[in-house]
Amino acid sequence: YILKDSRTIYPIMVFTPAIVFIALSAVLKGYFYGMERVSIPSIIDIGEKAIRLVFLVFATKYFMNMGIEFICVGAMLAMVCGELLSLILLFSFYKFYSKTKIANRKKSNSILLIRSILTPLIPLSFGGNIESILDMIDAVLIPSKLVKAGFTKSEALSIFGELTGMVIPLLYFPMIIIASLSTT
Repeated sequence: YILKDSRTIYPIMVFTPAIVFIALSAVLKGYFYGMERVSIPSIIDIGEKAIRLVFLVFATKYFMNMGIEFICVGAMLAMVCGELLSLILLFSFYKFYSKTKIANRKKSNSILLIRSILTPLIPLSFGGNIESILDMIDAVLIPSKLVKAGFTKSEALSIFGELTGMVIPLLYFPMIIIASLSTT
């Protein structure tokens, strides 16, 4: 247990399927970016965020009286639902658009094709992994430093939760629309 808090077990278990949804969605988004149809993943991203927000409101109300652990489960359920909806929509658009491209496909050298895929993929993957690692380090270090600063473990987790769950999303809220539209 990296987080050393038993209350994180259920939220992490609920979130686990989202990892598959996120990975598959990234592949499909890459397809659309490569086909220069960037408006599709951009619009789906906006829809995903909206669905996630709606699910989050309902899940929070439903789990409100069950304690913080289950409120976090509700938040993770909202994220999983948003990611699943995004994947379903991306796959639907992929099925529609891939039918028109199959007839126009040319044969190409396999090694050149693999090289052309891996060349931009490696730095992008590295950057994404670094970001995930830094987020994990934040989740471990910030509460521990708050405890060293004199807060109780519960207060430190509460402050960190408020920061990551309420303050940062509020600050980045305009970026949801801007980031989605900037790729179109």
